[in-house]
Amino acid sequence: MKQRLASQSKKQLRNLRQYSGMTDEEFEEMFESLKEDELDEAALEAEIEKGLSEFEDDYDLSDMKINDRIVLRDLVISMISLEALEKLFVTQRENLSDANILLMDRTSGVMSKLRHDISDMQSDLKLTRRIRKEGIEESFMSNDIVILGGARTAIGTFGGALAATPPSTLGSIVARAA
Repeated sequence: MKQRLASQSKKQLRNLRQYSGMTDEEFEEMFESLKEDELDEAALEAEIEKGLSEFEDDYDLSDMKINDRIVLRDLVISMISLEALEKLFVTQRENLSDANILLMDRTSGVMSKLRHDISDMQSDLKLTRRIRKEGIEESFMSNDIVILGGARTAIGTFGGALAATPPSTLGSIVARAA
């Protein structure tokens, strides 16, 4: 992480040309603001790390390439941002007035775009809703249930009668097996 100005000593900052013309009070306010920004950044970084560790608990991320890790980090940041916007939206809704209707509309639009981006990133990373312990993947759009083997075979490549079995029947077979 790059070194922030607040990490430097007060004396070093005070001697910089851009701060030499400030009064002591103005400099103190600016320095406190830098310290607060650094604390906010550290809190955000801790929240991002927590989100990444939650994904590591749910998915095997050991074979991820660097570009996928960047997308995963962006996914976590987007989820954190969406959560913060949802909290803001709730407080705006409680204080509904003519003045904040436009703000609510814009916030709603940003939230919608974030949800779409989150969905796209999940698709890019191939993160699915998965019942990991039994090795069953569920497609909630079509209610198909696919048994994942060691080779993660698609349902269309099974041989014989299993390939001809409709997904609804396979779902009941899997449900009885569990």
